[in-house]
Amino acid sequence: MPQGTEMRTEAEDPLERRRDELRRIVYGTPGEPSPDVVDELVAIEQELVARDFSTVAAESAEPPSAAEDPPAEGSPPDPPPSRRWPFVAAAALALAVVAIALLGPARDLLVPPRGLQVFEQAPSATELDRARDVSEAAHLDPASRSSLRPLGSAVGYEVWTYRDGDRVCLLTQRDFWFAWISSCVTLDEFRESGLVRRIPAAEISDLTRPSPVEPGDLVVLEWGPWSTGVEWRAVPGGAPGSRATPMTYEEWASRRTAARLGGS
Repeated sequence: MPQGTEMRTEAEDPLERRRDELRRIVYGTPGEPSPDVVDELVAIEQELVARDFSTVAAESAEPPSAAEDPPAEGSPPDPPPSRRWPFVAAAALALAVVAIALLGPARDLLVPPRGLQVFEQAPSATELDRARDVSEAAHLDPASRSSLRPLGSAVGYEVWTYRDGDRVCLLTQRDFWFAWISSCVTLDEFRESGLVRRIPAAEISDLTRPSPVEPGDLVVLEWGPWSTGVEWRAVPGGAPGSRATPMTYEEWASRRTAARLGGS
């Protein structure tokens, strides 16, 4: 190596070194990574792919070397470098496109949608099949059906959300064919306090009611602007009908339906 010439190794590349640090944070640290960290990792990955492609493209433009070893006797000659490099450049471009295309889904897995962002994510085929059943059972109008998105389940309740004009709604159903119950708030109300569904713990099946929750408690299902899915909490002693926790119409209707089915 000529004096004064230095060879850059991978460890000495600050961009690649930063990429490795971010990968250790995103993939090797317990818990959900910060969105800023994921955004920086995605940006660096894209920059490295673009840089590698630029290098290959620049090399493909170099004239072939005049001094080449002649092919061994009996072996087919190699194609001229001027014909090889376009194929190398095309392969590098294809890899770059694939890598950038995969970064989006990878980021979605690392950072699930929060709050209203769930409506920006296309449902899977399985979710679409289930959404058709849910929309029919809940008697949703056609305009709301297309926005139906699953939020998961909690304490034996299936939870979905949908848009109704300038409102956002929470749709819940207790397991085993109970009626769907919907509650809606305006977008401003959702951004301020989210959506809440209050369920008397006595109405929750013994199989799905968490052990610390007593029948006289109140279970609150919540989905807010920063939620990645349905969340729940228990209010000790919050039995419906008390002054501290009055029942809404939806809760009263759910309780009456459960009582009728339980007595049949």
